[in-house]
Amino acid sequence: MKMSWQLFRHFVQISVLILIVFTSITAWYGAQLARGEIENILNSKPPTFTSWTIQIIDDSYGGSKSRISKTTNDAIQNNDALKNIRSLSGNHWVGEIFGFKIIDPVAGLQALLVKESSKSAVLIALIVPIIIALLFGRIFCSWICPAGFLFECVAKVRSFLLPFNIIGKSLKFWRGHKYTLLIVGLIFSGLFSIPILALIYPPAIIARELHNIINSVFPGNLVMQNIISTTQIFSIFSLFIAFLMLFELFISERAWCKYFCFGGAIYSCLGKFRLINVKLDSPKCNSCGDCTKSCPMDLNPMKNEFGMECDNCLVCMSSCTKSALKFNFKGIK
Repeated sequence: MKMSWQLFRHFVQISVLILIVFTSITAWYGAQLARGEIENILNSKPPTFTSWTIQIIDDSYGGSKSRISKTTNDAIQNNDALKNIRSLSGNHWVGEIFGFKIIDPVAGLQALLVKESSKSAVLIALIVPIIIALLFGRIFCSWICPAGFLFECVAKVRSFLLPFNIIGKSLKFWRGHKYTLLIVGLIFSGLFSIPILALIYPPAIIARELHNIINSVFPGNLVMQNIISTTQIFSIFSLFIAFLMLFELFISERAWCKYFCFGGAIYSCLGKFRLINVKLDSPKCNSCGDCTKSCPMDLNPMKNEFGMECDNCLVCMSSCTKSALKFNFKGIK
């Protein structure tokens, strides 16, 4: 059961990445459908990867049953395929599920500071993330965030390289940096109406880059079938992700999540009041310290010191051979 929690968590993380790719593909399909170019793509000779993939999506969404023209706006609005696409669109940054919009707290707070945004719509879209954080704390960071999954993989590589003396001891920084970045970023966004945090927020960057890749692999113009260069696929912000990966590999393990992630700062503040967390069952503990050594956030589960930084990844629970760590439901004994 201990390992099954980690297998399940990794399954969720990979599923989120697949979902981001899927919604990016369907968004591209919807754009071509609205422009009336789907028939040309599906009838391309010889069949391409694009036409093969779009054929599957077209059949799944029922696009062939209600093909539309480029000029009829009413037909576009009433098209069943487009309605089906809108039932699941966007990503973890800003998404929509069956008409209900969900927004990342970082995006939501920035939107509330921009004068042109609809405050009521943003507040409604924040309901689900806030409820989840109040229940489970920073669970987004360890279960859903694609950047967290990426940096977790980097940490595995670092652990593999440590015995070879290629990299040194991991440096530690002040955890308050992420709260400082959050406050400064929000003030900047409010003063200049520029979503500065979104530009350097790894989960948002990864979502944008995956969207860019999809729009490069599935070209809208059938004439442009030439090989697309790497510089056309990835933006300059990919360099920031690469820098963070190298920084965490050689200098400070999981540095972004522990010390600098302003999104994690928001979830940590909400997580202070979470109802479900991990708690030490002291009589069962033999003080081996395995849980503390394994904690990605450098917390101290052996002394029941989790605090609001705990992201409920359950790694400590999985490492405990005495089953001394268990779920705790506040208010229920």
